[in-house]
Amino acid sequence: MLSFRSIIVLFWATNLTMYTSQMDLNHQSSWTQPATTTLFVPGILSDNTQQALYCSSCTSSSGEIIKSSHGNQIFNGAYSVSCNFPEIEDPKTFRASHPSMLNAWAGALAATILGWQQKTIVRLRAFNPQDGTPTRLPEYKINFEKISLGQDADVECLSKAYDTLTQDPTKPDKILAIGFSRGAPTLLSFMATKYATKEIKRIKALVLESGFSKISSCMSPLSLWLLKKISSNFSSKAPSPLKLIPQFVHLCNEYDIPVLFIAAKKDRVVPYKQTYKLYRAAKKAGLKKGWMVSLEKTGHNDKLLTNQPDRNIFHAAVHAFYKEAGLSYIPYWAEKGQIYLAKSTQYR
Repeated sequence: MLSFRSIIVLFWATNLTMYTSQMDLNHQSSWTQPATTTLFVPGILSDNTQQALYCSSCTSSSGEIIKSSHGNQIFNGAYSVSCNFPEIEDPKTFRASHPSMLNAWAGALAATILGWQQKTIVRLRAFNPQDGTPTRLPEYKINFEKISLGQDADVECLSKAYDTLTQDPTKPDKILAIGFSRGAPTLLSFMATKYATKEIKRIKALVLESGFSKISSCMSPLSLWLLKKISSNFSSKAPSPLKLIPQFVHLCNEYDIPVLFIAAKKDRVVPYKQTYKLYRAAKKAGLKKGWMVSLEKTGHNDKLLTNQPDRNIFHAAVHAFYKEAGLSYIPYWAEKGQIYLAKSTQYR
């Protein structure tokens, strides 16, 4: 169960440990062409720089070039974009939103800890896009009164980010959408409720990593009660991602969109069975192209940071999936990943 303290301090940093070894970088840059655009949907309390955990370099929404030294190549950061959820606010306008004193203190504390984590654990560095000189990582505050946890406010943010992306002529046409943690059910809900209404439909594949099927199953009754009291964007009456599975499956089948579910057996934030329930429900509802890959040794946040075998499996599985979906991929990893798709977790 998640305590309220874990929400205030860090959802994204529950299992923080230093990564122990670098990936084999010899094959990391050989992406096939044409390139794919990635739309990344982050987890709770994390801003758009969270996408830098998945690639060696990307651009923040405020323009800084964000680089990391972990060596991960889950997607091509040169063509990636991310969205910020309602609770992520600019420090300059944070006070103007009039959060309560406790909310303001908690939001500042959480943002400070996250900023420390970005610098020391994930080792992110920011650079000026004009001259390449080092600069500060983007700063933000967290307004707990606006947390939505995959509900309407989050879906609306993602919908706007998608519209902005499809209007950008510099980005490749094919879009890969990846949702992590709270981002996974947000992406699922967006596809089930909003995507069909879009005039431009360019999403070609979905990766749902460590997503919950029902938020009340991941939080204690006290935490849920406090969240309902604090946030105007959260409702206990909102439909759970699990209830949206029929619409989601219909949409994916109609537009031939494959889906990869990823979950970790030692996840204490979003238990493994939560993601498995989404996968099982989707398959039972008739999802034509769906796989699930299980990681044995890691938890919620450290899949790409600590355990070398799980990092390798993560890379191999997603690139094999990209190849299946007709997207840009790294051949070295795609070849190794076929076995993991073939052994995709069987639903019961």
